[in-house]
Amino acid sequence: MNDPIPNQNDIELNTEKAGGVAGKVDRDQIVAETYIQVNNPAPTENAVLTLDIDPSKYTQEELAALMENIMKSVSIIGDGTLKLAYYKKGSIKLFLNGSPEDIAELQRLINSKESTQIEGHNITEIQETTPEEDAKISLIKQVKAGKKNLSGADLSGADLSGVDLSIANLNGTNLDGANLNGAYLNGADLRGANLSAANLSGANLSEADLSGADLREAYLARAYLFRAYLFRANLNGANLNEANLIRANLSGANLNRTDLNRAYFTRANLDGANLSGADLRGADLSEAYLARADLSEADLREADLSEAYLRDADFTEANLKNATVIQARFGHNQGIDEALKTALITRGAIFEDSPGDRSSVPTLI
Repeated sequence: MNDPIPNQNDIELNTEKAGGVAGKVDRDQIVAETYIQVNNPAPTENAVLTLDIDPSKYTQEELAALMENIMKSVSIIGDGTLKLAYYKKGSIKLFLNGSPEDIAELQRLINSKESTQIEGHNITEIQETTPEEDAKISLIKQVKAGKKNLSGADLSGADLSGVDLSIANLNGTNLDGANLNGAYLNGADLRGANLSAANLSGANLSEADLSGADLREAYLARAYLFRAYLFRANLNGANLNEANLIRANLSGANLNRTDLNRAYFTRANLDGANLSGADLRGADLSEAYLARADLSEADLREADLSEAYLRDADFTEANLKNATVIQARFGHNQGIDEALKTALITRGAIFEDSPGDRSSVPTLI
C-alpha cells in the first residue's frame, strides 16, 4: 500500500523567520541544499527537492530554526520517517527517500503544480540523486552509527546535531555549514578542519584540538571549549556569545569582529591573538594572558580584566568603559594615553612601565 502524499494545504505552513542576533550569513547563491533520508523496509527510490531560498537573508540562528520548521512540514509526508541528512550552501535541497509509488506521486503533485511550496518557499524542481550524493548520505549514517575515523571526509552541511564524536579523528575534515548543535566533540582532533558557518551552539569541545581550524562565521553560542586548543584558528566573524573558553589556548588566533559577549576566558592564553573590533562586553577575561594581543576597536565595556596580563597589547580606540581592571597588568600599550592610564591606575590597574613597578610575568597553567 502506498504512503499517502499530502496536498498543498497539508505541506505548506506559514513560518516567520526566527529571531537571532548572530551576524548575517554571506552567501552569493540563492539556495542551501538539504538532504533527507527515510528508513523504509520496502524497495525505495531517491529524489532531490529544491527550494528557492536566499540564505543571506537569515542569520545562522534563523537558518537553523528555518530548517527545523521545514523538517516539521516534511515529516507529515507518508509515515513521517523523513530525516535530515545534510544540506549544501547555495540552495535548499531536500533529499527524499521513499517507495517508487510515493516518489512518483510526489513528482506528479509538483509537476502538476498541485504542490508548489514548503514553508512558504517555492519548489523549483525535483530530480534524482547522484551516486556521489548517495555515498555522502551513507557516510553520514555511518557517523551517526559511531564511525569516528573521518580524517579528510566531506561532511559539509551534515546534520550531526547531538552526535557523539568525542575523540574522533576529524583532521582536515570538511564540516562547512554542518549542524553540530549539542554535539559531543570533546577531545576530538579537528586540526585544520573546515567549520566555517557551522552550527556548534551548545557543543562540547572541551580539550579538542582545533589548531589551524577554519571557524569563520561559525555559531558557537554557549559552546563548551574548556582547555580547547585553538592555536592560530580563524574565528573571524564567529559568534561565541556566552561560550566557555576557560583555560583555552587561543594564541595567535584570529578573533577579528567576533561576538564574544559574556564569554568566559578565565586563565585563557590569548598571546598575540587578533581581537580587533571584537564584542567583549561583559566578557570574563580574569587572569587571562593577553600579551601582544590586538584589542584595537574592541568593545570591552563591563568586561572583567582583573589580574589579566596585558603587556604590549594594542588598545587603540578600544572601549574600556566600566571594565574591571583590578590588578590587571598593563605596559607599553598603544592606544592608552596618560589620562586613560591615570584613570585605569585609579581603578586598580598596574602599569609595568611605571617607575618602581617590579611585577613579574605570570606563568600559564
